[in-house]
Formats: sequence, C-alpha cells, structure tokens
Amino acid sequence: MEHYTDKPGAAERIAEALGGKHAEVVDKALTILVNRFTHDDPDQSYRRDGPTVAAAFEYPNPHSDPEIQQLRLLAQRNAARVVTELLTLVGYIKPAADSASVVDK
Repeated sequence: MEHYTDKPGAAERIAEALGGKHAEVVDKALTILVNRFTHDDPDQSYRRDGPTVAAAFEYPNPHSDPEIQQLRLLAQRNAARVVTELLTLVGYIKPAADSASVVDK
C-alpha cells in the first residue's frame, strides 16, 4: 500500500467489499489491522505489533547499530501511517484528529 498510487481506488474497493458476500471476512481483516496498527493516541501507533513486526522484517537486529535503530523507528512510523491512512480512506476509523477508534457501523 505504501507505493500504490491509487489509494482512494483501493480504499473504495475495500469499502465495496464490506458490503459484498465476503463482508464478514473483510470486516475481520480490517479489525485486525485496527488492533495491530492503530492506537487511541495516533502518536503511539508506531509502537503497536503491526508496525514493529513490519519494521523488524525490513531492518532485522537493530541493536547493533544506532543508525539501523533510527531507520527501524522510521519504518515503524511509516507502516502505522500507511495502514491508518488506508483504514481512514475506507471509512473504517475516524481521522487522526478524532482518534483511531472504529467508526460505528
């Protein structure tokens, strides 16, 4: 999703899938993304499991190099931002100013 150029189009297709025959599975997947990538305080989202694991995949073993530690933190923040942006575009969570809570369905 980070490098995908048609984010609104992707979000629209996901939103459509929420009303389709696989709505339950799509809803469950989005709920997992919310739980793993977002936090009520958006500035803390990078500390969730999802961004941490994504960054660990990109930058394994950061303990040996302070520069790698910084790159990993940036990767965590970026992963949280990208997923939060997608969830917001889908309309699944409220914009960051309101919080990362799930929108009432």
